[in-house]
Amino acid sequence: KYAMVSLDQEIKKRNLVSSIRLVLQIHDEIIFEVADEHLTEAQTLIEKTMQDILVIHVGAQHAKQIPPLEVHISIAKSMDLLK
Repeated sequence: KYAMVSLDQEIKKRNLVSSIRLVLQIHDEIIFEVADEHLTEAQTLIEKTMQDILVIHVGAQHAKQIPPLEVHISIAKSMDLLK
């Protein structure tokens, strides 16, 4: 949930609200609808935010104690094609 809040803030800060939209969250998966022209930017933003969220949340002083989080991103034209 921290990642969703952080992503929402970052999307608003970068003025991408009309291009990147959170559609669905199920357990540890988040599904976004992204305009084609912002796909690369969205992928980088989402991956980096998800990977760094624990460090952002607990602070840099504890960063060495936190193992890196694995983030897997799938891209498809429709939800039924996601893997």
